Amino acid sequence: MKTMSGRGRGNVNMTQAQFTNLLNTVAAAFAAHPIGQPAPVQPRVCTFKTFMDCKPLPFSGTEGAIGLLHWIEKVEAVFAVCECPPANWVKFATGTLEGSALSWWKAQIQMLGLETANATAWEDFKDMIKEEYCHRDDIHKLEDEYYELKMVGSEIETYTKLSNDYAALCPNMSRPMYRRIELYIKGLVPEIRSHVTSANLTAIQPVVRLAHKLTNQAVEEGRLPKRISAAEGTSSDGKRKWDGNQGKDANSTQAPAQ
Repeated sequence: MKTMSGRGRGNVNMTQAQFTNLLNTVAAAFAAHPIGQPAPVQPRVCTFKTFMDCKPLPFSGTEGAIGLLHWIEKVEAVFAVCECPPANWVKFATGTLEGSALSWWKAQIQMLGLETANATAWEDFKDMIKEEYCHRDDIHKLEDEYYELKMVGSEIETYTKLSNDYAALCPNMSRPMYRRIELYIKGLVPEIRSHVTSANLTAIQPVVRLAHKLTNQAVEEGRLPKRISAAEGTSSDGKRKWDGNQGKDANSTQAPAQ
Protein backbone atom coordinates (compact mmCIF):
# COMPACT_ATOMS: atom_id res chain seq x y z
CA MET A 1 0.00 0.00 0.00
CA LYS A 2 1.37 3.38 -0.98
CA THR A 3 1.71 6.08 1.63
CA MET A 4 1.62 9.84 1.33
CA SER A 5 4.56 11.63 2.91
CA GLY A 6 5.68 15.20 3.31
CA ARG A 7 9.11 16.76 3.51
CA GLY A 8 10.80 18.28 6.53
CA ARG A 9 9.93 18.07 10.17
CA GLY A 10 6.52 16.77 11.15
CA ASN A 11 6.15 14.49 8.14
CA VAL A 12 2.77 12.75 8.05
CA ASN A 13 2.54 9.29 6.56
CA MET A 14 -1.00 8.41 5.47
CA THR A 15 -2.35 5.58 3.40
CA GLN A 16 -4.66 6.31 0.49
CA ALA A 17 -7.55 4.78 2.42
CA GLN A 18 -6.87 7.02 5.41
CA PHE A 19 -6.67 10.08 3.19
CA THR A 20 -9.95 9.21 1.47
CA ASN A 21 -11.61 8.71 4.85
CA LEU A 22 -10.38 12.13 5.99
CA LEU A 23 -11.81 13.79 2.88
CA ASN A 24 -15.16 12.09 3.45
CA THR A 25 -15.22 13.28 7.07
CA VAL A 26 -14.51 16.89 6.07
CA ALA A 27 -17.13 16.75 3.31
CA ALA A 28 -19.74 15.44 5.76
CA ALA A 29 -18.95 18.26 8.20
CA PHE A 30 -19.42 20.88 5.47
CA ALA A 31 -22.68 19.27 4.40
CA ALA A 32 -24.03 19.39 7.95
CA HIS A 33 -23.08 23.06 8.42
CA PRO A 34 -22.94 24.83 5.03
CA ILE A 35 -20.73 27.91 4.91
CA GLY A 36 -22.68 31.18 4.93
CA GLN A 37 -25.83 29.71 6.48
CA PRO A 38 -26.61 30.60 10.11
CA ALA A 39 -27.01 27.88 12.64
CA PRO A 40 -30.65 26.94 13.22
CA VAL A 41 -32.31 29.13 15.86
CA GLN A 42 -33.77 27.23 18.75
CA PRO A 43 -37.41 28.14 19.42
CA ARG A 44 -37.93 30.36 22.46
CA VAL A 45 -39.17 28.47 25.49
CA CYS A 46 -41.24 30.31 28.09
CA THR A 47 -40.41 28.97 31.53
CA PHE A 48 -41.92 30.05 34.84
CA LYS A 49 -38.73 32.03 35.49
CA THR A 50 -39.17 33.82 32.15
CA PHE A 51 -42.74 34.61 33.13
CA MET A 52 -41.80 35.93 36.58
CA ASP A 53 -38.92 37.99 35.16
CA CYS A 54 -41.60 40.06 33.38
CA LYS A 55 -42.92 41.00 36.85
CA PRO A 56 -46.62 40.08 36.67
CA LEU A 57 -48.80 41.56 39.41
CA PRO A 58 -49.57 39.43 42.46
CA PHE A 59 -53.18 38.95 43.55
CA SER A 60 -54.16 38.27 47.14
CA GLY A 61 -57.96 38.48 46.94
CA THR A 62 -58.24 41.72 48.94
CA GLU A 63 -58.04 44.06 45.93
CA GLY A 64 -61.72 43.83 45.02
CA ALA A 65 -63.29 43.58 41.58
CA ILE A 66 -61.16 46.30 40.03
CA GLY A 67 -57.97 44.77 41.40
CA LEU A 68 -58.90 41.35 40.02
CA LEU A 69 -59.68 42.72 36.57
CA HIS A 70 -56.41 44.64 36.53
CA TRP A 71 -54.54 41.49 37.60
CA ILE A 72 -56.09 39.51 34.73
CA GLU A 73 -55.25 42.28 32.27
CA LYS A 74 -51.61 42.45 33.41
CA VAL A 75 -51.14 38.67 33.44
CA GLU A 76 -52.49 38.39 29.90
CA ALA A 77 -50.10 41.13 28.79
CA VAL A 78 -47.19 39.14 30.26
CA PHE A 79 -48.39 36.01 28.44
CA ALA A 80 -48.12 37.92 25.17
CA VAL A 81 -44.67 39.34 25.92
CA CYS A 82 -43.27 35.95 26.98
CA GLU A 83 -44.98 34.09 24.13
CA CYS A 84 -46.25 31.75 26.82
CA PRO A 85 -48.14 28.71 25.43
CA PRO A 86 -51.79 28.62 26.56
CA ALA A 87 -51.23 25.21 28.14
CA ASN A 88 -49.16 26.92 30.87
CA TRP A 89 -51.32 29.99 31.45
CA VAL A 90 -53.22 28.76 34.50
CA LYS A 91 -50.17 27.10 36.07
CA PHE A 92 -48.03 30.23 35.68
CA ALA A 93 -50.75 32.75 36.61
CA THR A 94 -51.66 30.93 39.81
CA GLY A 95 -48.00 31.13 40.78
CA THR A 96 -48.62 34.84 41.46
CA LEU A 97 -51.50 34.25 43.89
CA GLU A 98 -51.02 35.15 47.53
CA GLY A 99 -52.99 35.12 50.79
CA SER A 100 -56.65 34.14 50.55
CA ALA A 101 -56.45 33.83 46.76
CA LEU A 102 -53.70 31.23 47.10
CA SER A 103 -55.74 29.38 49.71
CA TRP A 104 -58.72 29.41 47.34
CA TRP A 105 -56.62 27.92 44.54
CA LYS A 106 -55.20 25.24 46.83
CA ALA A 107 -58.78 24.25 47.64
CA GLN A 108 -59.49 23.92 43.90
CA ILE A 109 -56.42 21.68 43.56
CA GLN A 110 -57.65 19.46 46.38
CA MET A 111 -61.01 19.05 44.65
CA LEU A 112 -59.76 18.66 41.07
CA GLY A 113 -56.25 17.29 41.47
CA LEU A 114 -53.12 19.22 40.53
CA GLU A 115 -52.90 18.04 36.93
CA THR A 116 -56.56 18.72 36.17
CA ALA A 117 -56.49 22.10 37.92
CA ASN A 118 -53.45 23.27 35.95
CA ALA A 119 -55.05 22.03 32.72
CA THR A 120 -58.11 24.27 33.23
CA ALA A 121 -58.79 26.43 30.17
CA TRP A 122 -57.87 30.06 30.77
CA GLU A 123 -61.38 31.38 30.09
CA ASP A 124 -62.83 28.82 32.52
CA PHE A 125 -60.26 29.82 35.14
CA LYS A 126 -61.19 33.49 34.75
CA ASP A 127 -64.84 32.62 35.28
CA MET A 128 -63.92 30.67 38.41
CA ILE A 129 -61.85 33.41 40.02
CA LYS A 130 -64.31 36.15 39.03
CA GLU A 131 -67.14 34.21 40.63
CA GLU A 132 -65.10 34.11 43.85
CA TYR A 133 -63.72 37.66 43.96
CA CYS A 134 -65.66 39.78 41.46
CA HIS A 135 -69.27 39.96 42.52
CA ARG A 136 -71.96 40.82 39.99
CA ASP A 137 -72.88 43.99 41.88
CA ASP A 138 -69.31 45.27 41.54
CA ILE A 139 -69.34 44.64 37.79
CA HIS A 140 -72.68 46.42 37.40
CA LYS A 141 -71.34 49.39 39.35
CA LEU A 142 -68.30 49.66 37.06
CA GLU A 143 -70.46 49.35 33.96
CA ASP A 144 -72.81 52.07 35.22
CA GLU A 145 -69.85 54.37 35.90
CA TYR A 146 -68.47 53.69 32.42
CA TYR A 147 -71.80 54.44 30.77
CA GLU A 148 -72.20 57.71 32.68
CA LEU A 149 -68.59 58.87 32.18
CA LYS A 150 -68.47 62.47 30.91
CA MET A 151 -65.72 64.82 29.80
CA VAL A 152 -65.52 67.86 32.09
CA GLY A 153 -64.75 71.20 30.44
CA SER A 154 -61.63 70.89 28.31
CA GLU A 155 -60.01 68.10 30.35
CA ILE A 156 -59.72 65.71 27.40
CA GLU A 157 -56.59 63.98 28.77
CA THR A 158 -58.33 63.03 32.01
CA TYR A 159 -61.41 61.85 30.13
CA THR A 160 -59.38 59.74 27.69
CA LYS A 161 -57.41 58.13 30.52
CA LEU A 162 -60.55 57.19 32.43
CA SER A 163 -62.23 55.92 29.28
CA ASN A 164 -59.22 53.66 28.63
CA ASP A 165 -59.41 52.34 32.20
CA TYR A 166 -63.10 51.54 32.03
CA ALA A 167 -62.76 49.97 28.57
CA ALA A 168 -60.17 47.55 29.96
CA LEU A 169 -62.23 46.80 33.07
CA CYS A 170 -65.57 46.40 31.27
CA PRO A 171 -64.87 44.36 28.11
CA ASN A 172 -68.55 43.48 27.72
CA MET A 173 -69.23 47.17 27.07
CA SER A 174 -66.13 48.04 25.04
CA ARG A 175 -66.11 45.15 22.59
CA PRO A 176 -66.45 45.03 19.66
CA MET A 177 -64.60 48.26 18.88
CA TYR A 178 -67.62 50.20 17.64
CA ARG A 179 -69.17 49.99 21.12
CA ARG A 180 -66.07 51.50 22.70
CA ILE A 181 -66.06 54.29 20.10
CA GLU A 182 -69.74 55.02 20.72
CA LEU A 183 -69.20 55.30 24.47
CA TYR A 184 -66.13 57.52 24.02
CA ILE A 185 -67.96 59.91 21.68
CA LYS A 186 -71.07 59.87 23.88
CA GLY A 187 -69.10 61.31 26.81
CA LEU A 188 -67.44 64.15 24.88
CA VAL A 189 -68.53 67.73 25.49
CA PRO A 190 -71.19 69.04 23.04
CA GLU A 191 -68.73 71.56 21.56
CA ILE A 192 -66.82 68.77 19.79
CA ARG A 193 -69.09 65.70 19.92
CA SER A 194 -70.96 66.23 16.65
CA HIS A 195 -67.73 66.90 14.73
CA VAL A 196 -66.20 63.64 15.95
CA THR A 197 -69.40 61.74 15.16
CA SER A 198 -69.58 63.08 11.60
CA ALA A 199 -66.03 61.87 10.89
CA ASN A 200 -67.31 58.26 10.91
CA LEU A 201 -64.01 56.84 12.15
CA THR A 202 -63.82 53.11 12.85
CA ALA A 203 -60.73 52.84 15.10
CA ILE A 204 -60.32 54.31 18.58
CA GLN A 205 -56.90 55.92 18.03
CA PRO A 206 -58.05 58.27 15.22
CA VAL A 207 -61.18 59.11 17.22
CA VAL A 208 -59.11 60.09 20.25
CA ARG A 209 -56.63 62.10 18.17
CA LEU A 210 -59.47 64.03 16.52
CA ALA A 211 -61.12 64.70 19.89
CA HIS A 212 -57.87 66.11 21.26
CA LYS A 213 -57.35 68.27 18.17
CA LEU A 214 -60.88 69.67 18.30
CA THR A 215 -60.55 70.34 22.03
CA ASN A 216 -57.37 72.34 21.41
CA GLN A 217 -59.14 74.37 18.74
CA ALA A 218 -62.13 75.01 20.99
CA VAL A 219 -59.84 76.22 23.78
CA GLU A 220 -57.98 78.56 21.42
CA GLU A 221 -61.27 79.96 20.13
CA GLY A 222 -62.60 80.49 23.65
CA ARG A 223 -65.46 77.99 23.30
CA LEU A 224 -63.95 75.83 26.05
CA PRO A 225 -62.05 76.94 29.17
CA LYS A 226 -58.30 76.51 29.43
CA ARG A 227 -57.25 73.20 30.88
CA ILE A 228 -56.36 72.94 34.55
CA SER A 229 -53.70 70.41 33.53
CA ALA A 230 -52.26 72.65 30.79
CA ALA A 231 -49.12 73.32 32.84
CA GLU A 232 -47.81 69.85 31.97
CA GLY A 233 -46.69 68.75 28.53
CA THR A 234 -46.94 72.18 26.89
CA SER A 235 -44.92 72.88 23.76
CA SER A 236 -42.87 76.01 23.13
CA ASP A 237 -45.69 77.69 21.19
CA GLY A 238 -48.07 77.22 24.10
CA LYS A 239 -50.18 74.48 22.51
CA ARG A 240 -50.93 71.33 24.43
CA LYS A 241 -49.07 68.31 23.10
CA TRP A 242 -50.73 64.93 23.15
CA ASP A 243 -49.19 61.50 22.65
CA GLY A 244 -51.33 59.50 20.26
CA ASN A 245 -50.53 56.34 22.22
CA GLN A 246 -52.98 57.48 24.88
CA GLY A 247 -55.73 56.23 22.64
CA LYS A 248 -54.50 52.70 23.20
CA ASP A 249 -55.19 50.54 26.21
CA ALA A 250 -52.84 52.03 28.75
CA ASN A 251 -51.48 49.56 31.28
CA SER A 252 -50.01 52.19 33.55
CA THR A 253 -53.15 54.24 34.21
CA GLN A 254 -54.78 54.35 37.60
CA ALA A 255 -58.01 52.44 37.93
CA PRO A 256 -61.29 54.24 38.58
CA ALA A 257 -62.25 54.38 42.22
CA GLN A 258 -64.65 51.78 43.50
